[in-house]
Amino acid sequence: VKEEYRIDIPLFLFSGDVLYTGIALPMLVKRQQACDRLTVYSQGTSCSTHVVADIDRVVQTEFAKDYPWILIRAIVAAGTKAAAQHYLADNMNDESAKMLVKIFAAAYTAATTAADVRIWSALPKDFQVAVLPMPSDGQLTIMAGSRAYPLTLGSCRYAIIYVKMITASSEPVIEV
Repeated sequence: VKEEYRIDIPLFLFSGDVLYTGIALPMLVKRQQACDRLTVYSQGTSCSTHVVADIDRVVQTEFAKDYPWILIRAIVAAGTKAAAQHYLADNMNDESAKMLVKIFAAAYTAATTAADVRIWSALPKDFQVAVLPMPSDGQLTIMAGSRAYPLTLGSCRYAIIYVKMITASSEPVIEV
């Protein structure tokens, strides 16, 4: 997931025309894994899942590729807002109106400085797979931590079992 971190700069300490500027950037925060591995039991044998694709790593790679452009856009936006504040304050003659404009412009800058933290949160943290022979009795048990989920496969030659776990405390969705 993405979270925002801000750098707020009180320019009123250094300048009389520009009161405030700031920059907001996104940062990646790793999600908790619902379950490290699943174990599948069938007719006295067991098989653990193995990670096939780590989606967090894919997202990190894409984020690292896009981050320089995100940073440039944030710097340009901060510079543009600071320049607008300076222009507004510089072109006012009435001192009381000038102060109101400066305060309004600084408040507008603070209110509109935000990082884009949108991300497709429906993606899984990772994909895992386990391969084992079809049980002759059609019975499997999937272990997620200390919880067991028995399954009946029925009469079929092959089966794909899809397990989706949102969090460690939620019930998984299991589809055959």
